[in-house]
Amino acid sequence: MSETALPPHLSPVPPTGFCPPVGAGGVEPREGELAYGFSLPATAAAPVVAHETAELLFDIHRVYALAEPGLALARELTAYACRFAREGQDVHLTLHQRAGTLRLDVYDPHACSGCAGQRHDGLRQARTLVRPYGGVCGFGAAERCGAGTRTWATLTDTPRRWAA
Repeated sequence: MSETALPPHLSPVPPTGFCPPVGAGGVEPREGELAYGFSLPATAAAPVVAHETAELLFDIHRVYALAEPGLALARELTAYACRFAREGQDVHLTLHQRAGTLRLDVYDPHACSGCAGQRHDGLRQARTLVRPYGGVCGFGAAERCGAGTRTWATLTDTPRRWAA
């Protein structure tokens, strides 16, 4: 069937391969403004997938100053959440950056009551990663992304002040 013979409710894909084509009302990613969330199966590969996905998003949004610790946190928090998920369950990672602060949230399906000590101990590496960047990390009951626990970490891009 040729393009001219398409039914009236169908149209061919634009030559760019995007629908709508880039530039047709689309907004380019803004530097330092990041807001993404995605779910991952709770498997051994999830931390690597989280790292690679975060790396791509940081590149697109030019998140350079906090990229290295942010990638380490994406990997660490995803691995942490997977420890509290059963086979066949998902974890959900969100990445946000506004006003020089990068925030990562990870949601797992296990309720945090009853295992606070284990969760606190599991965040030891995350606390080490956020400390040099004036960040914090913690966990609590999830209010969205289903039931379970939300664990978060923040990093702040603070310019160095050089002594005169």
